Amino acid sequence: MVPRLLPHALRLLVIALPFTAQAQLNGTYVIDGGGGGDYTTFNAAVSDLVAQGINGAVVFEVTDGSYIEYIAIPGITGSSAANTITFRGQSLDSTLVTVGHPSSTLSSNNFVIHLNGASHITFEHLTIERSGSLVFGTTIRVEDGSTDWHFANCRIDASNSAGNSDVLRYDGSGTGIGSSSVYRCAIAYGGLRLQAAGAGSFRFQGNTMEVIGVFALDVQSLNGDVTCSDNTIHCPNYFATAIELSSCNVAPGEIARNTIVCDAPGSNGIELDNVTGTGADPLQVLNNMIVLKGFNNLNHGIRLSGTTSDVDIVHNSISVSGSSGTYYGLFVMPSCTNVRVHNNAILARTNAIIALTASLTSSDNNVFHSVTSWPAFIDGTGYNDVPTLFGATGMNGNSFMGDPLFIDPSADLHLTSSSPCLGAASNWPGLTDDVDGEVRPQPAATSPDSGADEDAGACAPLSGTYLIGPSLGADFPDFSTSVAQLITCGVSGPVIFQVEPGTYTEAITFPPVSGTSTINTITYQGTIGDSTQVTLNYPATATANPIDHVLRFDGVDHVTFRHMTFERFGPDTYGDVIHMNPGISGSNDPSQHVTVESCRILRTGGSGTNRNLVNAANFPALNEIDIRFEGNFMSGGYYAFGNPGNQGDEWIITDNVIENCTGGILIIQAAAVTISGNQISGNAASTQPGIRVTCNCPASVTRNKVLSRGRGLELTVAPPPGQRALVANNSLIVSNGSANGVQFIGLNEDIDLVFNSVSVVSGRGVHQLTGTGSSGLTLQGNAIRSSTGKAIDLPWAGAFTTLDHQALFTGGSMLATWNTTNCTDLATLQTTSGSFANSVEADPGFVNPLADLHLLSGSPCIGSAVPLLGIADDMDGEVRPQPAATQPDIGADEHPDACSPLMGTYVIGASAAANYPSFTDALNAMISCGISAPVIFEVEDGSYTEQITLPNIPGNSNVNTIT
Repeated sequence: MVPRLLPHALRLLVIALPFTAQAQLNGTYVIDGGGGGDYTTFNAAVSDLVAQGINGAVVFEVTDGSYIEYIAIPGITGSSAANTITFRGQSLDSTLVTVGHPSSTLSSNNFVIHLNGASHITFEHLTIERSGSLVFGTTIRVEDGSTDWHFANCRIDASNSAGNSDVLRYDGSGTGIGSSSVYRCAIAYGGLRLQAAGAGSFRFQGNTMEVIGVFALDVQSLNGDVTCSDNTIHCPNYFATAIELSSCNVAPGEIARNTIVCDAPGSNGIELDNVTGTGADPLQVLNNMIVLKGFNNLNHGIRLSGTTSDVDIVHNSISVSGSSGTYYGLFVMPSCTNVRVHNNAILARTNAIIALTASLTSSDNNVFHSVTSWPAFIDGTGYNDVPTLFGATGMNGNSFMGDPLFIDPSADLHLTSSSPCLGAASNWPGLTDDVDGEVRPQPAATSPDSGADEDAGACAPLSGTYLIGPSLGADFPDFSTSVAQLITCGVSGPVIFQVEPGTYTEAITFPPVSGTSTINTITYQGTIGDSTQVTLNYPATATANPIDHVLRFDGVDHVTFRHMTFERFGPDTYGDVIHMNPGISGSNDPSQHVTVESCRILRTGGSGTNRNLVNAANFPALNEIDIRFEGNFMSGGYYAFGNPGNQGDEWIITDNVIENCTGGILIIQAAAVTISGNQISGNAASTQPGIRVTCNCPASVTRNKVLSRGRGLELTVAPPPGQRALVANNSLIVSNGSANGVQFIGLNEDIDLVFNSVSVVSGRGVHQLTGTGSSGLTLQGNAIRSSTGKAIDLPWAGAFTTLDHQALFTGGSMLATWNTTNCTDLATLQTTSGSFANSVEADPGFVNPLADLHLLSGSPCIGSAVPLLGIADDMDGEVRPQPAATQPDIGADEHPDACSPLMGTYVIGASAAANYPSFTDALNAMISCGISAPVIFEVEDGSYTEQITLPNIPGNSNVNTIT
């Protein structure tokens, strides 16, 4: 037929001209039973498809009405993924267009639509029906060779008969179905059966089904992708299986968010028989609600049989509790393997789960309940409680045995507000919604609910000030309750918890809290600002699991603790106090922007190495950003900070007092480290360093005062290209024999070791233990004293590019080692190294070399250094230099004494070796300090944009000239 859309004149021309073949179909045509379209019947349109073929996409729009037809469609010439064929109700309302014919007692023409080789074909917005209740009432038949067929937004009704009345039947031989689907259809009476489906993919999604027969969806021998999701299926008859896959190899595959109700005995909600996923891509059975409520026979909510393997059964709600008969919630035959069972809520008349441990890869966070028997029947043994089940199988340690408290076990498996399923699940990778498509978990950043439903909870986000304590006016009795409320409800503004005086014996794990931000912070603080009045403590334990902390940061962000004591007490082995342990709760979320300030952190009554005051885990490898410990008193640990850490961690450790620990601050991995203003004194048994930093980061270690029996400072630091680490203004005292003051270990690069005061007994003041590959090191302005050992020992001295203005002293016979050469005095060191030209060999004149490294009046360090960019104060925070515009002092202390008069030769210029960067600085030094002999300023090449005035210089004469 010539398309109706051609102009009349062109039609006449076409009729008048002789031709032997009509043009192939392409475009949109109208089927109108009243005669107003291109075709009056489906079959007329199909005749042209068969006779002419197509050379583009073809759409048949069907006007409202009833079309009583059998439609058989063979292969169509020209059809392809681009050249598709679509039959569509023109009004887009499937109730207004009906195609079909009555059911029959005869087997011939047992279809409305018969696809016999047709491919790339779609039916939309139609009612396709076999009316009546006679035995032969199949609606759609698809034969082998038909691929890429789709039914969308249709009403599809088979005969109201339990006989040969399939809604859709595919009879294949394994050649494949291509990519085919049934989407958002209302289906009545019959089911869908795909036999020998072969290769391809099948999507059955968003459909509603009222099924009289023995199955709703039966897919056999499919090798490929299957999706069965968001369907509502009601099976009222005996021995019905709602969804069955058999002899299928599926990857990927998903059976999700289906609601299934079977009323009669002998029913199965979902059955997987000889179905195989893959280890990398298991078949996912997720978020389904299944209700079986018959009264006899054998029934299964989910049944796995044959050699089914690699299946995940996760977040399903199952209620199978008829008045009589045998009802299993989840039944896994012994021949099945690699099945994971997590986060399900199962109520059963007989057993909630029956399986062998050999069939299960893992199983946990489930809620199991039996009305008449054991909730779990594993390896032939029944279990009524979780500890016994976990002890025997090693699985379900976090599961619960009890009624899941569905709203209505026979009709509605959503959760009640008191359900034990609430918050009882663990996060499942990639699963972010529930059976209703609502976000999971709720509230955000909490633990999800077991079962298919995620309950929204009833609490409002926290905002404002709350009181923790035993008083009647307190909002929360303890820390744990407040944390639980934060986890459940989140925050919507800044939150402050004022803590009443008292001792709270708790171990707190702090996972993520929804709503936190730079504005919506969480603060815990003692009500009266005295850290001794509020104590959060927990006894030490004999094992590290499940508790080895008082406070564990496990994903919470923007939280501060201040004015309280954290304590582990007692003699047992494991006694860490504060843990940075992201991922313990399953959140896989690092804690960031955490502050602990003005607190006491204590370990009392213990010994051994497992008692760090602050401990950071490196597994899982989650980077914790902006972690601050400021102004705390810390005592009694093995390390104050024991840190395996992660390479992306950011630590700020400032102004803490650390006492009675074997080691001080240990940072092994980090992206940024600031250690400043801390006072660290080890205990009598201390052999560990006061500070140890190992990182590929621009670490800043400044103004610390260390009194140790181990090494004062250990460094393995190599910042990224273009950045430098700074070690400045530290006072390092080592009182234990041969221990060293500053020790370089391994690869160290681009570190400025400047203005430090170091005092050791028989060890080396500055030592390279190893140094292969090290480079870019600066040693300048340091006061280094060893009572009997070497001031410096640099076997890899080539790593240093700048070495000058040191005060070096030994009371022994050897001042230094340069590479392999021992140097007895400064002159030998200068000759050997070619450096140290402006250094002095003299006792620095510390107040007490083993207790106080401030300088005495008259110290040779006074006024003997040169200014360095960025070093504007000393270890006490006092301005450097003193007096202003003079030369600074060598070492960590800037002494207030007047500077020494200038004499000799000095250099003005931009180089590192210059004494003064400008004429103005040189002039200011002479004005402040005067001169005591002839002074020569040698000026390096360059431009100096300055204006100077030369006043009277103290000490200037015809002998003491200035050049």
